[in-house]
Amino acid sequence: MDYPAALESKKRALHIRIKQFGEEHREAADSYHSIGVTQHSLMDYTAALESEKRALQIRIKLLGEEHPKTADSYRSVWYLKSLTSSGIHR
Repeated sequence: MDYPAALESKKRALHIRIKQFGEEHREAADSYHSIGVTQHSLMDYTAALESEKRALQIRIKLLGEEHPKTADSYRSVWYLKSLTSSGIHR
């Protein structure tokens, strides 16, 4: 897979979703998560962590602490924090 091209496409999709729905919308949160997954695949763990944190913030605000997507975001943030704190990051 061409991860750099995928990342650019996902960033364009995020821009469109923010323009259409606003920054704090479920579609934006899903885009941030998707970007984080691709950044993780590129081994850019620091950037992936920031993207996943943003998805988490939006999901907490819109869906609440108990929603399954919020739980997924917490797991992603924890995992990426463990990678970046262990020195395995870019």
